[in-house]
Amino acid sequence: MRNPSVCVDANIVINFLIAGPFSDKATILIKHWSRTRTRLIVPTLFDYEVVSALRRAVHLKQINRADGEFAYQRFLHIPVSRQHNNLVLDLSREMAERFNSSRIYDASYLAVAHLHSCDMWTADRRLYNSVHEKLQWVRWIDEVAPDALP
Repeated sequence: MRNPSVCVDANIVINFLIAGPFSDKATILIKHWSRTRTRLIVPTLFDYEVVSALRRAVHLKQINRADGEFAYQRFLHIPVSRQHNNLVLDLSREMAERFNSSRIYDASYLAVAHLHSCDMWTADRRLYNSVHEKLQWVRWIDEVAPDALP
C-alpha cells in the first residue's frame, strides 16, 4: 500500500454485504482495513452502485427483503470518504480515454486512487485485466489469502 488510504470499488463492498463469489476475501479486506484504520476513499457514484446492487439482488430474489434491508443498514455504517471535484472528473475522463472505455464509471475509481496515491482494490475482473499491467497499484481481490493480512 502506498499510503494509509485505499480506494475500494463497489464490488468488494457488495461481496462483503451479501453472498458473492468473493465474500470471504471481501470480509478479510474490510475487517483488515477497519482494524488498521485504513481510510476508504471512493468516487461519489459508489453509493449508487452499492445500493443498486442490493436492490437488484432483492428484485431478482437472490436475497429476501429483510436481508436486503439488513445489508443496506450495514452499508450505511461503512465509513467511506466520498471524493468528488473537478480533478476527479477530469482525470476520470482521461483514464477512460487512456484505457479505451466508453464510460467513466470504472475510471472514476482509478482517478480517485491516482489522485490520492493509494492502491485501488477491485473485484471487477474486467477492470483489473484492462489496467493492471500499466497500473500496478490496482489490486485484484483474489490476491488476498486467508492468512495474508495481519
